[in-house]
Amino acid sequence: MPKGKNHSSKRTTLHQKYKIQKKVKEHHRKARKAEKDRIKKQGGKIAYLRKKDPGVPNAWPFKEEVLREAEEHKEKLAKAKAEEILQRKRLREKQRKQLQAGRAIGSSSGNSLAALRNSAMARQNDFELQEENMRAARKTGD
Repeated sequence: MPKGKNHSSKRTTLHQKYKIQKKVKEHHRKARKAEKDRIKKQGGKIAYLRKKDPGVPNAWPFKEEVLREAEEHKEKLAKAKAEEILQRKRLREKQRKQLQAGRAIGSSSGNSLAALRNSAMARQNDFELQEENMRAARKTGD
């Protein structure tokens, strides 16, 4: 049976074609930028900004020693980074425990208000002392 003329043509104007290409290009650019921002937020480096290790030439007389030293240096950096992360984790845990202990102890409003007042007075005294030192320094400098 012959087909009818109910189907529409797939032809588009050149204006519409280029407009679509422009939109696609803009979308890809925005996607690349969003990916870069996501990587930067996570603290990583973008692949093409990373420094490539040039390696050690085969002609070097002590190539194995240089490679070993480089490997030891990498391990040392990795251990230091792991230790720093562990230390931060311990510090956060300690602060969290102190905060919980402070909430448990300072549950009575009178005790916590008195402690807050005392700390505010101490900070005010420190500030006034620093201000006096600054004035004295200005007078001697002039």
